[in-house]
Amino acid sequence: MNYILSYHQLPLATIFKEDKLEYYQALEASCPQDDEAPDLCPIRDFMSAQQMKYLSMEIKKYKQAEKRGG
Repeated sequence: MNYILSYHQLPLATIFKEDKLEYYQALEASCPQDDEAPDLCPIRDFMSAQQMKYLSMEIKKYKQAEKRGG
């Protein structure tokens, strides 16, 4: 996945250790069943939530550094 993101010059995906099981479950839920088209909503929602979590953490770090004068 990160290869594809990098190829298209997009930010790399971060999957937190504590969320690995949920990641695998989202991947499995997104896999096509029999002849059906894949439902990408589970993995898309999961990855969106991970990106929001990552960005929230980075914003918090930035604000803390700004308060310290850094």
